[in-house]
Amino acid sequence: MELNVIQNANSAKIERAAVRALESIVDSHSELSAQISKNDRYPIWDGDIFVYSSHLHKNDSIKGRIPVQVKGRKVKNQQFSQETTFYSLSINHLKTYCNDGGVIFFVVEVNDTEVSKIFYKTLLPVDIKDILQKSKSSKSIKTQFDELIDTKHKNLKLICNDFLIHRNRQCSYQSNINPTEIETIKGGSLFLPTTDLHYLLHNETFIYFGPADFPPLLIEKGQVTSVAGDYECDVSVSKPYFSKMKVEESKNGRKIFFGSKIELDFGNEEQRQQQNLTAHMRLEGPLNEVITTIDFFIDILDEKQFSINDACISLNNFTGQKDGLMNLSRELKTIMKLFVTLRLPIDIDLEKIYAQKNFLLALSNPILERKTSEQTILKKTDDGTVVAGSYCVDICGFLCYFIEMGSAQNGYMIYDYFSYDFTDICKFSIALKERLDGSEDRLEAPFLAYSKFEYKDLKRIASEPNNFSRDAVIKAIEKSHPQLELSGTLINFLLNILAIYDENPNEDFYIIADALSLKLMCIEGSTINKLNRMQVIKRKRNLNSCGADELSHLIESTQAPDLLCAIHILLENNYEVRKYLNTMSPDMKETFTSYPMYNLWNKTIRE
Repeated sequence: MELNVIQNANSAKIERAAVRALESIVDSHSELSAQISKNDRYPIWDGDIFVYSSHLHKNDSIKGRIPVQVKGRKVKNQQFSQETTFYSLSINHLKTYCNDGGVIFFVVEVNDTEVSKIFYKTLLPVDIKDILQKSKSSKSIKTQFDELIDTKHKNLKLICNDFLIHRNRQCSYQSNINPTEIETIKGGSLFLPTTDLHYLLHNETFIYFGPADFPPLLIEKGQVTSVAGDYECDVSVSKPYFSKMKVEESKNGRKIFFGSKIELDFGNEEQRQQQNLTAHMRLEGPLNEVITTIDFFIDILDEKQFSINDACISLNNFTGQKDGLMNLSRELKTIMKLFVTLRLPIDIDLEKIYAQKNFLLALSNPILERKTSEQTILKKTDDGTVVAGSYCVDICGFLCYFIEMGSAQNGYMIYDYFSYDFTDICKFSIALKERLDGSEDRLEAPFLAYSKFEYKDLKRIASEPNNFSRDAVIKAIEKSHPQLELSGTLINFLLNILAIYDENPNEDFYIIADALSLKLMCIEGSTINKLNRMQVIKRKRNLNSCGADELSHLIESTQAPDLLCAIHILLENNYEVRKYLNTMSPDMKETFTSYPMYNLWNKTIRE
């Protein structure tokens, strides 16, 4: 009996020492308060830790109450456990803790001089259920506890705040969900409840899924390695550069990303205080964004600082190779100006630009600077002879069609060019070689612009005398040798010209349409090209017997309602025209009636 009394007395002493050690840690945090029994009066709890929103500890500032259990353990001298220890938990107690919303369990090792070391285990409902699944019907289960280290990123205050957040979530959580099932659930998103970003990055946490206002679905517990967010802001140096940035926080520190490929690594807090910045720039992405990225990099090399909104960030130790960047910036800006002139998109990927960089820079001479650069534009034979006429050039996946329009006595060449991607708007412009006498007088030989089956721009430009040169257009058509795939583009051009001529019977428009229809017949004698050629002729005179016979043969070779309707318009068979119009689908009929061929039939009926 006496031995039991002594053991109980020693046990009580250890428990009191353990509670005092824990209370000392609690008291070091102004927003925590402990109410813990030293006489083990609670059934399976020893008391509570109260969490406040301020140091005043008023009732209306209580954020929550956390049940705690404290167990003391006697150790000899300095033979404390290292970073972890183990303690057996009662299965029945765990079930009670789970029903109550969880508990923080402390194991405090105390030596003879009451020096202590505290270990803890947060037992949230999900934690407890996982432990119970591993118990295999035993009465207790041995569980690992971690050392309570009072650091900035992991201390009792952060542990308690995190416990309250997850306790509220897990009291109502529905069930676990496999990450692969997330895509099948609509109206939800991932979220990581936390009150402190650094605590989240240095400790495991629960990951949830679902609308924030409804009971969440728990995915799993894991370690978050980094957290990133996009922010609207004004980033500038000597001028504005970016309107948003991405900030990424990790254990290793903070990184800021601008544009598509600038990464500024500020490191941890100590490195940031020393203004020790590591900068990386990857030259990849859209051309226009890469140019902005390079210019920003050059600017911060000069200024040693940049600003985000009104905050100025100094970069005293920032260095880099400025000359190479400036030369690259000039080259890419020249190429972008070339793309603007050729009406190509400026968001072409830099990888495609680099594949043709030297060619594009050389191409800028005759187009932007009007300087001779035949070897880069004109095709040459093996013996070095320049091939005159027209040809297509592939520029970063887009075809540019160049037409040599002839040479003048003063020694310069006139070029017409336009770019297209087979579906987008096609535009025509003029590029000249430099005159032999060195003058920079530019011959204004404006060309035409048009959209597919839309002729308002063409009509506007062609109706302005200063913007239209029939002779220049005819010369370009006569000298050109377009490839077969260009025929669709030229057909659209022809149809637009005919539509304008039908509205305004200017002889210049007819001459251009006549030259275009002949050129198309040289490319390919298809049914469409034959019909277009004949509708041009029909606007001036009736078809001869050869033409009528050829149309009769075409009737036998096609069953397409629109082609048959066009043939009968040219043959002036009005009954057949109406018949085939009635057999067309609504979409086909709407398209067909927009063609100049339909205008020709309306004119025939009126006459």
